[in-house]
Amino acid sequence: MVAGVGELGATVVHRLQSQLSEPKAGIEEVLPKVSSSLASMFDQWFPFEKFQVQPLEEGEATRPDVACIVAGFPTRGKPKEREAEIYSLLSPLNFAPLLHNYGFALSGVAQYALYLMNRIYHEGISLDDAEAIAHYVITETATQDGKVGGPVRMATIEPDRGYQELPPEKVAQFPTRDRKVNEELAKLFRTPGR
Repeated sequence: MVAGVGELGATVVHRLQSQLSEPKAGIEEVLPKVSSSLASMFDQWFPFEKFQVQPLEEGEATRPDVACIVAGFPTRGKPKEREAEIYSLLSPLNFAPLLHNYGFALSGVAQYALYLMNRIYHEGISLDDAEAIAHYVITETATQDGKVGGPVRMATIEPDRGYQELPPEKVAQFPTRDRKVNEELAKLFRTPGR
């Protein structure tokens, strides 16, 4: 997952895809490659003496913001092979891997999503529930911030099946569920009989 300067993020993903072609690589092999590759790209494009001044900001020039989330499982046969690992890599920190050891990671305009995830998410939820929560959090955040939105694409990463995009017809079922959740939540605040 990539957030930040959109076109730059797309360039980064395009380059990383060509470098990460080993389908059976575990997170312990992928993460160092992604981290060093991202740092190398930014060092080439935005050397320290040529940082960019961001619009509407005062002070020192900085690199453009790009944030990546990398998730996966260790290679089969390794210790903890069925325990997912999730990392953030942020351009302001030169893409040092940041481990999320609480079950989820967020990026971009995350304040609303973080609030909802801290309220709703719990360790050990089913994959179906996790998918529903992820969609709800994305679409609810979009209702509160104009910089968030667009078609929602979703995928799962499982130890046995690897990366699998959710079929569009499954994703299309979530908005109905989201509306029902909001209706039920609103009912909790209504005076009985009204």
